[in-house]
Amino acid sequence: MEDEINLKDIVDVLVRRRGIIFWAVVFSVISAMIITSITKPVYEGTSVILVRSVSGSSYQFSGVASMMGLNLGGGGSSGSASDLFELLKTPAINKKILEVAKEVFPSGPVDIGELKSKLNGNMLEISVLHKDPYMAAYISDAYVQALYYYWNKLNYTEAKKKKEYLEKQLPITEASLKAAEDKLKSLTYLVTQSKDFQTAPSQKTIDIVRLEREVEVQSSIYKMLRSEYESARVEEAKEVSPFSDVDKAEVPNKPVKPKPVLNLVIGFLFGIFAGVFLAFLTDYFKPTHRTT
Repeated sequence: MEDEINLKDIVDVLVRRRGIIFWAVVFSVISAMIITSITKPVYEGTSVILVRSVSGSSYQFSGVASMMGLNLGGGGSSGSASDLFELLKTPAINKKILEVAKEVFPSGPVDIGELKSKLNGNMLEISVLHKDPYMAAYISDAYVQALYYYWNKLNYTEAKKKKEYLEKQLPITEASLKAAEDKLKSLTYLVTQSKDFQTAPSQKTIDIVRLEREVEVQSSIYKMLRSEYESARVEEAKEVSPFSDVDKAEVPNKPVKPKPVLNLVIGFLFGIFAGVFLAFLTDYFKPTHRTT
């Protein structure tokens, strides 16, 4: 058939239009070099945390998070890696990172870079792309610290509640005990110096007995609260974080973008495809140059 194109015809077009292909490749490679040279380098800081499998009411993220207006979205198990992965995407974490960035640049523009998080089993990788290598590492670690902050905030456990309540009650009880002791000392001194006390018991001696009883009661309450406080401290100490910072971010020495070699390869391949396309397009619209 006359319209059939065989391999010889294709090779003939490529040879005849090799100049177009050559200049298309040259132009594409030079363009890739220019784009690479004017593109600002981007650095990547990466932190890795290990999420332990935990259970129990102490690690219920989702319920308390919703009360704080944090939409974790994952609905995963308590304290799971998926919960932390979703927590990274919440506006609350972003706001916390902005506050950290403002501490570094109090008067300048705030740039927290681009967050890239990857979940691999129980390992959560937190990467930050930034034009400043120091900020790339700093912000990456800041995300880990933000997770610690919100984990403590979201997991307001019974032990913490009990400890905080006792911390408020202990000074009150201690003050009441001290006041009762002072009253007892004062009244005892007055009674012992009174002439009536030398001859016969008086109402003041009865008051002393009452104050002694009150001091005893206040002392018992204070000892009980003190014991409960120490117990709450021990219980709170047992509540460890469900994740550990395995690998802290280091200041990167080399940028991850742009990649000169990759850009040149892409430019070269694009030039070939574009050159071949232009070669056939040119040959199609100039039929007089075809060989018969």
